[in-house]
Amino acid sequence: MSYYQGSFRFGSIFGPAIGGFIAELAGLRTPVFLLAILGSISVVLTFLLIKEERSEKPRPRTPINVGSLLRLVFDQRLAAIEFTQMASFITMSSIRTTMLPLYGVEYLGLPLSAIGTILSAGSAGALVSFPALMLISNVGDRIKRNLMFGI
Repeated sequence: MSYYQGSFRFGSIFGPAIGGFIAELAGLRTPVFLLAILGSISVVLTFLLIKEERSEKPRPRTPINVGSLLRLVFDQRLAAIEFTQMASFITMSSIRTTMLPLYGVEYLGLPLSAIGTILSAGSAGALVSFPALMLISNVGDRIKRNLMFGI
C-alpha cells in the first residue's frame, strides 16, 4: 500500500511540472498520451512483478448481513456526508486542474511550464508538511509527557 500511495504522491508533486514542460515542447496532447503509455507499462509490471501472498490458514468467512448493509446504504446522514465529500473533492480538483491553468494561460499569459511548476510547488509544500507534522507529533508527545511528570 505504501508504494501505491507513494506513487500517487510522487505523481501529484512532479506530474504538473513535467506535464507542463512536455506540453509546452510537444503540445497539449502529448502529456495525455505519455500518461497512457506509462499507465500501461505500470499495469504490465504489476501483473509480472507483484505476486499475491497466500496465507497458510484460510481466514474464517463472516456472513454478510444484507439488512445491515442496506441500512448503511440508505442512511441519510451517511449519504449527506458522502455527498459533501464528493462535492468538496470535485470543486477543489476542478479548480486546481482546470480553472487555475486556464486563468494562468488566458489572463496572465503564463507559459504551460510555469503553470505546471506552480501546481507542483503547492504539492511539494504539502509533502514537506508530513515530516514536520511527524516531528511535531514526536516532540510534542515528549514535551507533554515530561510536563505531566513534572506536575
